[in-house]
Amino acid sequence: MGIDVSLGALPFEESLIDRASSFAFGPGLELRTCSAEDLIVMELFASRPLDVREAQLAPLAEIKQQPEIMNTLVRLRDI
Repeated sequence: MGIDVSLGALPFEESLIDRASSFAFGPGLELRTCSAEDLIVMELFASRPLDVREAQLAPLAEIKQQPEIMNTLVRLRDI
């Protein structure tokens, strides 16, 4: 498991850091983490196959009975 580090060089990254919150992973181990919304933006921006896991989204869209969610993923990937 790796850790992605943001240096805050872009305006978006600066605002991401402002919105970050502390999370205690265990005694004496606390890290500031980004919001879920900011994580989604960063993962889509990276657009690595690892970041956009269609295989994990498809069953969730099926359970929700909203297959159009997959169309949204494809559309975002094609932008």
